[in-house]
Amino acid sequence: MTKTFLLDTWLFFRSNFNYIILIVFPFTIPLEIFSFVYYEFLAEAEGGLAPFIPELFYLFFYPIFNAALVFFVASVIKGRSITATQAWGLGIKYWPSYFVLTVILILVVGFGFAIFIFPGLILAARLAFSEFDLLIKNESVGQSLKSSWKSSKEYFWVLLNGGLVITFVIYAPYFLIFSILSEIGLYSEILYLILSIIESALMALYTIYAFRVYDFSNQQHNKQRKADA
Repeated sequence: MTKTFLLDTWLFFRSNFNYIILIVFPFTIPLEIFSFVYYEFLAEAEGGLAPFIPELFYLFFYPIFNAALVFFVASVIKGRSITATQAWGLGIKYWPSYFVLTVILILVVGFGFAIFIFPGLILAARLAFSEFDLLIKNESVGQSLKSSWKSSKEYFWVLLNGGLVITFVIYAPYFLIFSILSEIGLYSEILYLILSIIESALMALYTIYAFRVYDFSNQQHNKQRKADA
C-alpha cells in the first residue's frame, strides 16, 4: 500500500508540477531570499527574537500557500481543478484557523521530537490528517486534531513509512551535494539559497502523500458505511 501511495504521489507531483510551483514559489522564493539576506547581515550580537524573524515570517505565510496547495490537490482529485488565485483565496480565508493548527502541530510534534525522536514521528503521523479535516471538512481546530488521531490509527505505518521515504528522497541528495561541494571547495551561500528554494517545492510531496492516504481512508470509510446501511 505504501509503495502504491508513493507512486501515486510522485505521478501527481510530476503531472501537476507547474501548478504546484505556481502556488508555492510566489511565497517561498521571497521568503528564502529574505532569510538569506537577513542572516547574511544579521549581527551575531543581536539576541531575543531577532534570529528567529525569518522563521516567524515563514510561519505567518505558510498557512496561506500550504492551504492553497491542499485545496488544489483536493480539486484535482475531484476533477474540478482550481486556479492558483482561487487556491490562494481559500488559503487566506482559512488562514486564522490553519495558523492556529500549524502552531499547535509545531509545538506538539516538536515537543515529541525533543523528548525522543520516535514520539515525534508518532505524533506527526497520527495528526497528519488534521489539516485536511480542518480545511476540507471545515472542522474546528480541536475537532480536526481529534478526528485525525482517530482516523489515522489504521494508517499509522503507511503514513510513517511514506513520510520517512519522502524525507530520505529529499534530504539524502541534499546533504550529499553539500558534502561533495564542501569537500572540493565549491560550497557557497548562493547555492544554499537555490537548494532551499528547490526544497520548498519538494516539501509538497509530504502534503500530497498524506492527502492520498487521507482520501483513501475516506473512501474506505464511506464504503463501510454503505455496507452497514
